[in-house]
Amino acid sequence: MNRSIKEYKYLWLSMIVITIISCGDLLVGPDPDNTPENNFEILWQDFDRYYSFFEHKQIDWDSLYTVYRPQVSEKTTEKELFEIISSMVDNLQDGHVNIYSTYGQYMYKGWWEPYPIFFNLNTVKTRYLENDFKQSGNRNITYANISPNTGYIHIASFGSQFGIGHFELIDNILEEFKDCTSIIIDVRNNGGGSTSNTEVIAGRFADQRKLFAYYQYRNGAEHDDFTELIPWYIDSSGEKQFTKPVVILTNRKCFSATETFILQMREFPHVTVVGDTSGGGSGNPMFRELPNGWTYRLSRWQEFTPDLFNYEGIGLFPDIPVQNSEADSTAGIDTQLEKAMEFLNQQSIG
Repeated sequence: MNRSIKEYKYLWLSMIVITIISCGDLLVGPDPDNTPENNFEILWQDFDRYYSFFEHKQIDWDSLYTVYRPQVSEKTTEKELFEIISSMVDNLQDGHVNIYSTYGQYMYKGWWEPYPIFFNLNTVKTRYLENDFKQSGNRNITYANISPNTGYIHIASFGSQFGIGHFELIDNILEEFKDCTSIIIDVRNNGGGSTSNTEVIAGRFADQRKLFAYYQYRNGAEHDDFTELIPWYIDSSGEKQFTKPVVILTNRKCFSATETFILQMREFPHVTVVGDTSGGGSGNPMFRELPNGWTYRLSRWQEFTPDLFNYEGIGLFPDIPVQNSEADSTAGIDTQLEKAMEFLNQQSIG
């Protein structure tokens, strides 16, 4: 790091956070002043200290400081500050990096926006499912037979707002599909949520305990300071498990916890992933707050496949790659779904 930058950085840090130890009590000084310069410094330093993908993405965070810090002064308006820091963090190209301000929200969309994505759940419901399809109370889960022998489940979100009890409804769904010889689980356009919820679903398809990933937290001042790799397992859960052939349908809008779900499921020998590469978001974000009340989040760990592939910014590859074309989508044809059905039919014949 350029020495002048380091000295400047810690000069601001000492001015922002004042800790006094007196008579055995820990006393914390006043909150940092709400100035444009303080807000910029605090955000930059938080990323410098906690963000997990500088090395992986080959980002020179110090050089970005030299570009963006001079743009901020005591006269910088809050709207200008939002635009400056949004432009700075956009260099990270990370879907887990957000800024929530009074002037709007920054979010990186490059993990899916440039890619061709033609998926419409209404097409599935009207063209492929039986007329008596069912949905959870909030329409997050849609399910029905797609053929006499194959069940279909679409999960729109693994969001924590639904709660584990919502996903435990999978037991009722699997009971309805008990005579099926196969199931398609469609997580296309599912942007993630809580891995506690993915575990509920995946545990109902687990044939045995499986190692499905490793992760490590950023834990030091240097950009390459991390904990040791921590193994992550998926276990059977629920009274019954479905271990007949299963297809997971994916596309580029599968992100974050949904990718964890894909990792969990694809370790089981009866599961095949069909569709497109996922979005590549593995950062497990943490939230922080600025003196002006804005909040932001940043990736705090790295996640790896069992063979130690870091899929951040890259995505998880399907076993059977296939995309929906715009022409087929316009014609009401879901090519990915039809490929999944074809594959399962071949499995039943074989």
